[in-house]
Amino acid sequence: MKSLHPTATHAGEVNHAAWPGMKISRRALRPIYCLPIALVCGTAPAQAPSTVSGQAYPEKPVRMLIGFSAGSTTDVLARIVGQKLAEAWGRQVVVDNRPSFGGVVASTTMATAPPDGYTLLMVSAGHAATAAMFTKLPYDTLKDFAGVSRVANVPSMLVVAPALGVKSVKELVALAKAKPGQLSFSSPAVGSANHLAGELFKALAGIQAVHIPYKGIPEAMTAVISNSVQFNFSPVANTLAL
Repeated sequence: MKSLHPTATHAGEVNHAAWPGMKISRRALRPIYCLPIALVCGTAPAQAPSTVSGQAYPEKPVRMLIGFSAGSTTDVLARIVGQKLAEAWGRQVVVDNRPSFGGVVASTTMATAPPDGYTLLMVSAGHAATAAMFTKLPYDTLKDFAGVSRVANVPSMLVVAPALGVKSVKELVALAKAKPGQLSFSSPAVGSANHLAGELFKALAGIQAVHIPYKGIPEAMTAVISNSVQFNFSPVANTLAL
């Protein structure tokens, strides 16, 4: 697998029907070059977490939801943060992977959980973009979540299958234009920041390519390595070792 160039974003107004009920615009694609990973919790009255017994929080294990599969950048960061929190709190932090398009399943689980501080959610930039992409969600992105902390900024890179034989972005674009609709790109899920990066790339380059969603970054990258798809946008942390 070859890394060609970091992703870049620009403002504009391009609409693309990539999934039923979804409209993608460049307004929704802005936060892609460095993908912010953040920790959020459910909204509650403005007060510190408390317990019935009056003991210091937390009294029991804390669950941290992840909208992606194990091995994804968000998952790895969640496990690192969870381990440090467990050491500081003296309580177990359980990472709960709920992979789905746009992380909607994990976000829905978070939104419907008791706002008592015992359920947390680690999200990527795609979490903020879902409100602009989907006509209806089972939660309010702005009202049902409260940010705890930004955890990391993760640059994303354009990578291609070695079998494709291209050595630059220019060559990839030329090949895609010569074979409209015959190339495909992978992502960890519909509505993920990586998916949006691919859609923006298509719009800016004026090419046609088929989006193939997978359960997570590891699966999406394996598809590129095996030439099942021809390119994708993957976090640098997942590509440097290849």
